[in-house]
Amino acid sequence: MKRTFPSRIGAGNIVLVVCLVALTIYMMWAGGGLAIALSLLLLLLVVERTIHTEYSIDGEQLVVYCGRFARSRRVSLDSICRVERIHRLRLGHRAMMTYLLIVCNDGKELSIRPRDEEDFVETLTRCVRNRQHDTISGNEQT
Repeated sequence: MKRTFPSRIGAGNIVLVVCLVALTIYMMWAGGGLAIALSLLLLLLVVERTIHTEYSIDGEQLVVYCGRFARSRRVSLDSICRVERIHRLRLGHRAMMTYLLIVCNDGKELSIRPRDEEDFVETLTRCVRNRQHDTISGNEQT
C-alpha cells in the first residue's frame, strides 16, 4: 500500500513567491540582465518546491519528494521512533507555524508539513506498527 500526501502551502510560502515576483518585475524595470536571470531562477526554484513537495509512505519507507530540482529524502519506517506536532510563532493562543517533526533512532530529525496532518500521522503509525509486528512475527518463526 502506497499513500501520497501533498504538502501544505503556508502563508510564508505565498509571501515569498509574491516578494520574488515583485523583485523580478523590479529587475525587469531597472534593467539588470544577470539580476533578471537570477531572480527568475530563484522564483522558479521556490515555486517548483512549493507546488511539488509531497510525502509518500509505502510499506518500508517514508519518501519526501521536494520537486525536480532537489533530492528525495528517504527514511526507513523501522528507524522512526516518534512523531511530534510542533507549534511555533504563537500570537495569543494561535500558532502561526505548525509542522510535524519526525525523530529517528539515529538522532536525525525531519520536519514536514502535510496537508492532512491527522491522516498522515494515522497512516504512518499504522505502517510502523504493521512493520514492527511483521518483524516480530518473522523472528518468532525462525
